[in-house]
Amino acid sequence: MTQAYPLYSNIILRKLGDNGEVLHIQPFLETLIYKLAETHPEWTLEEDSGTWYQGRRYVGQFKVLVTATKELIGNVGIDTRRHSERGNEEVFSIHNDRLSKKRERGHSYKTTKIKDALKVINKEFYPRTIRERTDSAWQQAQWHIGHALRTSQHDLEDVQRNLGKIALGVVRQLHWDAFLNGLKDSPELAKKAMELDDLIEHHNQVELVHKNYSSKKLLTVIITGDKYTVVDNADIRTYTSDDLPEQVRQQVGLLKLVQEKEVVAGVGLRVGDLYLINAVI
Repeated sequence: MTQAYPLYSNIILRKLGDNGEVLHIQPFLETLIYKLAETHPEWTLEEDSGTWYQGRRYVGQFKVLVTATKELIGNVGIDTRRHSERGNEEVFSIHNDRLSKKRERGHSYKTTKIKDALKVINKEFYPRTIRERTDSAWQQAQWHIGHALRTSQHDLEDVQRNLGKIALGVVRQLHWDAFLNGLKDSPELAKKAMELDDLIEHHNQVELVHKNYSSKKLLTVIITGDKYTVVDNADIRTYTSDDLPEQVRQQVGLLKLVQEKEVVAGVGLRVGDLYLINAVI
């Protein structure tokens, strides 16, 4: 359960107990958080973690979310850094993926000045663009598609390896029925042999998804209400449900039926609310 901080309803702090008591915001950070809550009523500033200050525990880190969509657009907190003349000093620490990619050193922007902190936050804190969402989904998809390919390849090689020893004894017969008959005393191998064609086709279709992912030929589909945004490298098109290409509709429909990040052979996978599909438009 959460309780809004008394001054602004979009500042969310966790309850410490049943009496509704909450930690106070660290004094240095408090001014910035209040200013953000006042300036951006469309944001929610939610307690993320605590910090110690003068022997007491305070809230020292906030997640910044777009209230309507709950999308995390950044983190604002307090940190310390060593100054050659002033020693340790308190600084505002500002972070999101967009800022991290721009920095040559470190992953967050740090400053002692509230004016500079507000300037950076107002410039860099906003919902991810279609391109950023697409790039993020592709980065997450990389491991899952590779894993699916390795798994299908292992399954195929396992059957081929087990069948190989017996296949050498019946290879002269060149007839599948005869080959299966040669496995009559090995029912487990016979079952795997019956599945061989399906395993080969499954592996080929997973390999196709992996190949098209590697060559950036998969389409990325983002659904917003009744709008479908289809990203094909630099080409971005928007469709309604009525004019959506049928192959895109079918593949998105299939991916809705499986777990997130499960690679469907010949189709693709879903990463969050984005669909990476093996379709052509």
